[in-house]
Formats: sequence, structure tokens, C-alpha cells
Amino acid sequence: MIQNVLAFLFVCLVCPVYADIVVLNNGDRISGDITEANDEQIKVDALLLGPIVIDRHVVKEILPVDVISEVKEEAQEPIKPEPQTAEMVSPTEEKKSPWVNTIALAYTKTGGNTRTSAGSAQLKLYRKQEISEVLIKAETYYASEKKRMNAQKHFGEFRNDFRPSADSKWFNFYRVQADHDRFSNIDYRVTPALGRGYHFVETPKLNLLAEASLGYEYTNYRDATKSNGELVLIPRGYVDKTFWRDLKVWQDLTLYPSLEETERYRLKSETGVTQPLNENLSWKISFIDEFNSEPAGESKKNDYRLISGIDYKF
Repeated sequence: MIQNVLAFLFVCLVCPVYADIVVLNNGDRISGDITEANDEQIKVDALLLGPIVIDRHVVKEILPVDVISEVKEEAQEPIKPEPQTAEMVSPTEEKKSPWVNTIALAYTKTGGNTRTSAGSAQLKLYRKQEISEVLIKAETYYASEKKRMNAQKHFGEFRNDFRPSADSKWFNFYRVQADHDRFSNIDYRVTPALGRGYHFVETPKLNLLAEASLGYEYTNYRDATKSNGELVLIPRGYVDKTFWRDLKVWQDLTLYPSLEETERYRLKSETGVTQPLNENLSWKISFIDEFNSEPAGESKKNDYRLISGIDYKF
């Protein structure tokens, strides 16, 4: 065996031999004449090993060379590591989570059904992928005056958007909203809905979309008012614009008209400004106005809140 190897090395040094090089995925190289190749395997008459068969899926590339001496020189050179690209992530490198989560703490000034100052909190979980988005949001605030509670609101939402393709401007979605407003006589209100929307503009500096959904709104009141459920058509418009130093201004407008009684509807409008302070902290101020054409009991039709606080992103 040793004599055969020494004879082969002698031939390589003194006699040019025409051959190909088969480079495997693990970096190994096999020199020889390729006698047959197809989509499943490659047959090589290897210079040292003789005839062998190599599975095609383990082959990285085939390099034709003029003489075996050139191959030897190339093989002696150290293999330089390939530059790492965005698609090549080291196993020891921590993968970035697709979720962007935010906790907001704020000071709230309310008017309408309640006139007081209050504290509020919000938790938002958001994930955006190539063709889908998921939003989970929970909000709450309390207020008291002279050690007596006079405001209590809770709101929760789950929403899932999905597109036919990554470059499509159309999107479909389903969502479920639930809220409680003690001083508007709402024990709980649940609104599941299905809809479709369109992105007119979608850039890092400007976003503009419109959507419409069909839902069922069920309301249970705190007093003796009879609970009711009805079909609602829910159009919504949203726009945000980013200015100098990432200052963002946005407007979110949602209408809840009844399909059974055209004179009854609800309207929710949120206008806000966000200014990043650093990578994780932002200052936010927003004005939320909720209008109900037919409020229950002695509740007022218009209820608004002015919220100023800090957002922490994690």
C-alpha cells in the first residue's frame, strides 16, 4: 500500500495529468476523471481511490483543472473562510426575536363621563413576518377622586393579518375586541370580526391603509338594561408619518355603525405623537375620543382621554 502511494506521488510530481476536482460540502476534494454525472450521483475515476460513486446532494461544486500539479498547489493553500452574510448566522449567535413588545405607563386626564386625573397601563405584543402580522394588546386605567374610584376601563384585542404574498398590498384579517367601562354602564362588550384591507402607502416614513370588516357586537350592561347583540360594519382608516429625528404622528379612526338601526353607531378616534428617547424608551402623547350615539343609562355620548406617558420596548 505504501509503495502504491509513493508511486502515485512521484507521478504527480513529474507527469502532468488532466483531471477534475469534486468539492464536497464539508470541504473535502476528490481529484479524478468524471465518467458519469446525473441529478442523483456522480461517478469518478479517482486518481488515488479508483472508481467511486458520490451522492449528488453532498457535492458543492466541480472544478475542472488543467494539470494535477495546479490542484496540488491549490490544495496546499489555506482555505479562507467565506464572508458571513445575513443569511449565514453562527450557531452561537443569538437569533433575534420576531416579537416587538411594548409596556406603556401614562398619566391620563379624562373628560366627559369622568373628569379626573388617572393612571393607565398598556401591554402590546406585536410580531411581523413576511406575510403575516399578529397583535395582542391589553389596556387598563383607574381613577379616583377623594379616595373614591370614579373611572374604570379595560380593553383587550387579538388581531391576525395575513397577505396572499409578501408584495401584495391587499390583506385579510380577523380580530376579537373586548372591553369594559364601568362608568359608561358597560359590564362587558365583545366584538369578533372578519375583514379585508388595502395598503395605499407602506414605507418606513409613511403608512396609509383602509379596511372594512363585518362583525357581531354583544353588549352586557351593568344595570337592568337588557343585553343586546347585533351585526356591525366596521370601517377603519389609519395613517402615520415619521418626521425629523423619528418623530411620529399618527391617526387611527374606527367606526362601528349598526346594520340593524342605522341611527345607532359608535366612533373611536386616536391621535398621537411618539418621540423616541433612546433605543428602548419613547415619549408618547395621545388623544382618544369615543362617541356613542345612544349610550346606556345616564352616560354621556362623548368620552375622551388625554394620555401622556413613557413607552418601554423590549
